[in-house]
Amino acid sequence: MPGERRTDPQEERAAKRRGDRRDQIIAAATEVFAEFGYHLASISEIIRRAGIARGTFYLYFDSKHAVFDSILSGAMVGLASRIRVIETASGSEPPHQQAEQNIRRVLQYLYENRPLSQLLLNPGLTPDTESAQHLQAFYDRVAEMIRASLDHGINIGLVRACDTELVAPALLGAIRSVTRQLLKDDATPDLDRVVGELVAFGWRGVMVPEVWD
Repeated sequence: MPGERRTDPQEERAAKRRGDRRDQIIAAATEVFAEFGYHLASISEIIRRAGIARGTFYLYFDSKHAVFDSILSGAMVGLASRIRVIETASGSEPPHQQAEQNIRRVLQYLYENRPLSQLLLNPGLTPDTESAQHLQAFYDRVAEMIRASLDHGINIGLVRACDTELVAPALLGAIRSVTRQLLKDDATPDLDRVVGELVAFGWRGVMVPEVWD
């Protein structure tokens, strides 16, 4: 069509290379932060792990804080993409099964990204004030996401009336503790068993009994 901008294959390849290089740096930084903690992690070690030149690092990130924030932002997107809104329309799966699938996807994501999970779940890896604040802001956003899900559940009659601002961090705390326990073992966890226990522990405390039955 007249005026329509054609995609330049060379530009597309260049953009993909830039994206791949950025992901490469983030992956290396995640490993370094998880191994050494934020305070002891160095840009030099991140560069060494990524196999890049120092100048290349600074093309993408201007500081250690910048790459740390990118890791947290990516984790937020990764978690959010694995949580589906529970449907109640005719033909939809039972609500508690949809909730189980949400939890299973989140746990699978955390388990498959062990360095990221170790960084997120171990406060001792972020001892300085600024990085700890950034991590707390991440968890505040996760808790808000859970709270919004609980409010939605109340509105559709799935969740009992409760103080969602208290229940949300309680559920988040349970998931954090269980995930931390899973990461202590190198063996692949039985996610069906883990999800079942989490649902029994958490969701039966908030779901309307008639809906659960």
